[in-house]
Amino acid sequence: MTKFKAALSNHFEMSDLGELAWILGIQVKCDWTSKAITLSQAAYIDSIVKRFNLETASPVQTPLDPNVHLSKEQSPSTPHQFDDMRNVPYREAVGRLMYAAIGT
Repeated sequence: MTKFKAALSNHFEMSDLGELAWILGIQVKCDWTSKAITLSQAAYIDSIVKRFNLETASPVQTPLDPNVHLSKEQSPSTPHQFDDMRNVPYREAVGRLMYAAIGT
């Protein structure tokens, strides 16, 4: 490892920051005895919770009753309802959660 780092430093300006702990916002933990690497985006998910004011939300097994049937009639149909829905950042929240799920 030392030779590899030295070879890289011959071609690139770099500094050794020690063992990897974070990369691109993902926490990395290495357990050398069990030969396991753990990735965690807990800090990113915590930021999502704070961004969407979900600190007091209660966890549930299924967020929606599986027997509920959604229909087009439940969608916004008036200009006022459309304006109200523009203020609900649902797409942004789902997109951030999808990034977390796919990222790790």
